[in-house]
Amino acid sequence: MPITEPTTMLTDYAIAVEASGFSILLFRLGPFHQQAAIKFWAAAFGNVAVAAALGGTCHGFARLLEGSALALLWRIMLLAISLAGCFMLLATLKSSLSRRWQREGNMLVGIKFFAYLGWAILHPSLDHAFVYGVVDYLSAMLWVLLLEIRAVFHSPRSLWIIAGILMSGVAIAFQTSGVVLFKYFNHNDLYHLLQMIALYWFYRAARLLKDR
Repeated sequence: MPITEPTTMLTDYAIAVEASGFSILLFRLGPFHQQAAIKFWAAAFGNVAVAAALGGTCHGFARLLEGSALALLWRIMLLAISLAGCFMLLATLKSSLSRRWQREGNMLVGIKFFAYLGWAILHPSLDHAFVYGVVDYLSAMLWVLLLEIRAVFHSPRSLWIIAGILMSGVAIAFQTSGVVLFKYFNHNDLYHLLQMIALYWFYRAARLLKDR
C-alpha cells in the first residue's frame, strides 16, 4: 500500500489519539455535568481528533483517494477545525465573562461559524478553503488569547491556555517556514509534535474550568 507522507500521517494520527483521550477524560470528570465550559472543551478536543484523523488519512493515502474524495475529506477536516475553534471560544466565554456578555458572545460565535460555512459553500476552490479555514481558526484563537489574558489575574488556569496558544503560534511558524530537519521529518511533522504539547496544556486548563 503506497503511503505518501508516513511521518506526517503518523503524527496526525498521534494527535487524533491524544485529543480523543482528552475528550474522553473531560467527559468522565465529576463536575462535567455542572460545568458547560468543560463540555465545550470536550467537544473541541473531539473535533480536533476528527480533523487530525482526516488530515492523517489525506497525507498518508493521497495516492489511493480520488481527487473528489480527497477534496471532500480536506473540506470536512477544515470544518472540524472550525468547530474546534468555536467550541474553544465558547468555553472561554462561559468561564470568563458574565452571563449578559456570554449571550452576546455566543451569538457572535454562531454568526462567525455560519459565515465560514457559507463562504466555504460559495467558494469551491480548495486553496481558498485552506486559507479561509486557517484565518477562521486563528481568529478564534486570538479572541481566546485576549479573553484569557484579561482573566489571568483572577484565574491561574488561564496561564495554561495562554501558553498553549503561544505554543500553537510557534508551531504554525515552523509549519509555514517549510523547514526539513531530517529526510522523513518535515515542517508538518514538527508542527504536529508542538501542537501535541499545546493540546496537553489546553487539557490542563480545561480540567480546572468553572462557569460564570
